[in-house]
Amino acid sequence: ILQPLEQTLATYDYGRILRAGVSAVIVGKPNVGKSTLFNLLSGSQRSIVTEIAGTTRDVVEEQIRLGDVTLRLSDTAGLRETEDIIEQIGVRRAGERLRDADLILAVFDATRPLDDDDRRMLEQLPEKPVIAILNKSDQPALLEPAALQAQFSRVISMAAKDGNGLEELRQAVEEMFYREQVTPEMGVVSNERQKQCLEHARAQILQAQEALEAGEMLDAVTVLLEEAADALLTLTGERVSEAVVNDVFARFCVGK
Repeated sequence: ILQPLEQTLATYDYGRILRAGVSAVIVGKPNVGKSTLFNLLSGSQRSIVTEIAGTTRDVVEEQIRLGDVTLRLSDTAGLRETEDIIEQIGVRRAGERLRDADLILAVFDATRPLDDDDRRMLEQLPEKPVIAILNKSDQPALLEPAALQAQFSRVISMAAKDGNGLEELRQAVEEMFYREQVTPEMGVVSNERQKQCLEHARAQILQAQEALEAGEMLDAVTVLLEEAADALLTLTGERVSEAVVNDVFARFCVGK
């Protein structure tokens, strides 16, 4: 019983992404081409692009389709030390998005060697999937991919202004997140309520196993197994508690 429960629970992260898309955040120091990349991926001029550092002050969002993967894409303020109060708020919000992201697109300027702002940004990257992007690769390079390959498993050279490198980025994202062999019909867990039902069932099964091994009466073991069954019936909708009904009315408009 435990094995299929564990296998189904293991689909939660993919199920969440299948339902809501991959939360992807573009980060980097100012003027590396983050907004140009965002506009390329979104197919529109959503972010203002100028030569002035710090143009992007707030988070700009767009849901896009990159190959077979849906991205909830965010363009953020350049990560750097600044005295500008408004820009400081944007930098703080960029840090918050980093912590919640499923994917980080870390952008570097290929025409300049790594500097303190780049290194500071590298220190802020959480333990999340990252694709390093060497932008402006159509110009003479002072930063080679080898300088980043020790830290990142995926380094892509791009010229976002012209769209060069977009196909390589698509392939990298699909390799990380697209699972052709997984379909909703296979029983993918896609929301927190479903996950909680399965976790409760698993906990009851584990307790039943421990009770059995400890020599408890079979009646006590059966009570725990029935609790696990109740959790699974709630998951499938065969048993509806008042809490589930309240949740339905809280989330949806139910007509007469």
